[in-house]
Amino acid sequence: AVALLLYAVLLTLHALHSKQAWLGYFAAATETPALTHALNYFDLDLWLPALTLLTVLYYAAGFFFRRRMDELRPWGNVLVNSGLTLGSLLSIVSLLSARETSGWCIIVIALLFAVEVFARPFIWLELAVEVLLSMALYSILDDFNVTYIGHFLFGASLICLGGD
Repeated sequence: AVALLLYAVLLTLHALHSKQAWLGYFAAATETPALTHALNYFDLDLWLPALTLLTVLYYAAGFFFRRRMDELRPWGNVLVNSGLTLGSLLSIVSLLSARETSGWCIIVIALLFAVEVFARPFIWLELAVEVLLSMALYSILDDFNVTYIGHFLFGASLICLGGD
């Protein structure tokens, strides 16, 4: 975990020195396994909230860098894209692992996509919001042991109508 974190710091410093923001993608991709290895080392089963928090931090930092400073705009794009990518992958993994709180974490990630829809109008982002909210609905209904398909279909239709 320490080696991966050191690698991410060195990648970030190299990207800042060479003024190549795209190297930040590699730093962001390296920080995720560093965090999960650190949590595994301390026997903490908190990977879902920790990675959700990391997603929110990436997105928030990138959002403000992209809005405030022109020289940091490429770094803002890197952080926003890294946060949304990590959030998408985290949503899929948390749904497949059937964690108890995965639905609520997926909602947080869907809200980040919803904010990005207004910041950067792109049709695929709107679709991602609806897919993520449907995944969250399924996960939350599964947590409450709701097996009647009508509840899911009603919630999914509300999500689709609310998204329009």
